[in-house]
Amino acid sequence: MVYFDLVRFFGDVPLKLESSKADLSNAYLAKTDRDEIMDQLISDLEEAIDYLPWAGEVSTYTTEHITKGYAHSLLANIALTRGGWAIREKAKEGYVTATENSNPTYPTQRCNDATRKSLYELALTHLSAVISNGTHKLNPSVENEWYLLNQRKLDENYRENIFEIPMGLGVSSELGYTVGVRINGASAKYGAKGNSSGKLKLTAPFFWSFDKNDLRRDITCVNLQLKETNGVLKEEMVGNTPFGIYCGKWDIRMMSEEWRQAAIATGNAKWMSDINVVRMRYPQILLMYAEVMNELADPDGSYAGSAGMTARQALSAVHCRAFDYDNKADAEAYIAAIPADKDAFFNAIVDENAWELAGEGFRKFDLIRWNLLSKKIDEFKELYKDQMENEYPEKIYFNYTDESKTVIDMASVTWYKVPDSETAKKYDDNKGFFGAERTDSKQTQLLTNLPSIASGLNASVKNRYLMPIASTTISASNGKLHNSYGYSD
Repeated sequence: MVYFDLVRFFGDVPLKLESSKADLSNAYLAKTDRDEIMDQLISDLEEAIDYLPWAGEVSTYTTEHITKGYAHSLLANIALTRGGWAIREKAKEGYVTATENSNPTYPTQRCNDATRKSLYELALTHLSAVISNGTHKLNPSVENEWYLLNQRKLDENYRENIFEIPMGLGVSSELGYTVGVRINGASAKYGAKGNSSGKLKLTAPFFWSFDKNDLRRDITCVNLQLKETNGVLKEEMVGNTPFGIYCGKWDIRMMSEEWRQAAIATGNAKWMSDINVVRMRYPQILLMYAEVMNELADPDGSYAGSAGMTARQALSAVHCRAFDYDNKADAEAYIAAIPADKDAFFNAIVDENAWELAGEGFRKFDLIRWNLLSKKIDEFKELYKDQMENEYPEKIYFNYTDESKTVIDMASVTWYKVPDSETAKKYDDNKGFFGAERTDSKQTQLLTNLPSIASGLNASVKNRYLMPIASTTISASNGKLHNSYGYSD
């Protein structure tokens, strides 16, 4: 898992498979091509799978442990990455070079079609193993799935989270603190430290992309913060912040009383939430499976080694879970209307990947292996300009659930417009919204903030999504390591 992260962040890195010798003859290693590294990881995982139990098969093996399900899942993810696009230190003979988003010196390439097909078949084998075994399933309630995680409770019924890195209360995890819904300053309820900063942000076009009835929209995208003023803790809309929407999957309002008391006890010290870091969820299995089946067969076809589910059925399971009973038929109709065309269906998988996984640290790497990272960022920027000019309201209106007007009734918010049957005067409160940029004399969001987003991705080397190696690491490598992709040492 960690080696896989290394190659996704840095590209080619040293591959070390043995302990360092006393004479240091194998202590300083040059870079190894990441494809060779991933091939080794796949080989190791194929062996490890046989040693591991499924979650729950042994009483001590919960989803806070590495299990057979995670080993299968990780192997499939590595195989798809190995078969996907990547920026290279130099062109590789026999590889396919991308026609878009490729640098002449550091080209974006992927393996040949025959190798890619075999990698997709390998991924299918391991994804099918997870699906067919049945240990891991979708929690029927997307709200309950995130509630349990915020409550620091393992889901022993569905085990949707295939592997969670275990954290410790007051010891580790900044989920809900650095990442999550913002608490602006101290409060009696959540402690003197307060200031849950919500550093991870989502965007207005992403919020706008959701179906209005998709339950994931308001779980994922939170346009409010909590702030105590004169002893009163209140939810406040944040207004015209189209690139500053908080990711509500981690939300102090859902956390346990034990956590709240621990946060209060820390005083002015930084508090650790104990929310586990999830490294694989069952929806990812279904989305990868849909991608593989679409590629090897078609949206509705069968393929040897599959779990007996079509690509469309797998995609439907993820999408329709996010709608309540009253809107389930519309969700099913959306899936049925996707053309039986590989490209169109792939695009639907890309969209679903965003709606399901935003903020969790997975989507960027999928966009990279699809060679869509730059394209999606460019699309988002153009969408913002168009929607700001033509769609976003200048002001939103909303009601509160209580007489003291401290909790916003999210169902009442006029995100798109005031309903024809209502008037603005009937609402408790209002706030300037994304459309306010149209009449803002400075237009800071449009002219300053928008251009700064991902401004370095293609500035000097096209598609340079990888990180440079730190100068201290290079200087300690005894001349074995160097930077590439236009980065200096």
